[in-house]
Amino acid sequence: MRISALVLLAASALLLSGCGVAVPIETVTVTATPSPTAPASGPLDGSPVGTTCDDLVPPPVMQSMHPGYTIDAKHVDDEGEWQDIKNMGGVVCSWGDGGSQGDIVLGYAHPAAASLATIEAKFAADSTYAQNDAFGNPPEIIGYFGQLGGVPDAEVFIGGYWITVSSNLFASADDVIPIIGNVNQVIPQA
Repeated sequence: MRISALVLLAASALLLSGCGVAVPIETVTVTATPSPTAPASGPLDGSPVGTTCDDLVPPPVMQSMHPGYTIDAKHVDDEGEWQDIKNMGGVVCSWGDGGSQGDIVLGYAHPAAASLATIEAKFAADSTYAQNDAFGNPPEIIGYFGQLGGVPDAEVFIGGYWITVSSNLFASADDVIPIIGNVNQVIPQA
C-alpha cells in the first residue's frame, strides 16, 4: 500500500510539474462591454400634474386607512426630493393625526423622460433601497423601498410618473400599497 501511495504521489508531481502530455490551450480574447451609466444629474424638469392631495388620496380613503389623519398644510417639506417634485410641477401632500403617530408625506410628479431616468437610476443605485415588486410588475411599475433620512420610504415609477411616500407608520412596502393604489387611479392612462 505504501508503494501505491508513492506511485500516486510521484505521478501527481509529474503532472503538476508539466512533464505530462502537452495540451494546446486556446487563447480567448474578452472585450468588455461598458455598463450603462446613470444619466448626468442636473436640474430636473417635468409637466404640471394638475391634481390635488384630495384627488390623490380622498379624505374618506385616508380615514379608512389611517383613522384621524387629515391634510396637514403646515407640514410640507421644501427641501430635497420634495422640492424637486414641486419644481417639476408636482404636488407634495402631508397628512397627520395631530399627535405622535407620525406624518404621511406623499409626492407625485410627471418628470420629463431624462429627469425620470435620472431619478430612477438614483434609487436603483442607492444601497439603502431595494427594488420591491410588491407595488406591481416591472417594467410597467417599478418600486423601491428603503429609508429617506431614516424614515421608511417608497419610490414608485408608473407610466412616466414618480410617486414617493414616506412615513414612520410603514414597516414594509406592503404598508404603502393602499396609498400607491389610490394614486395609480389618478395617473392618466395612455
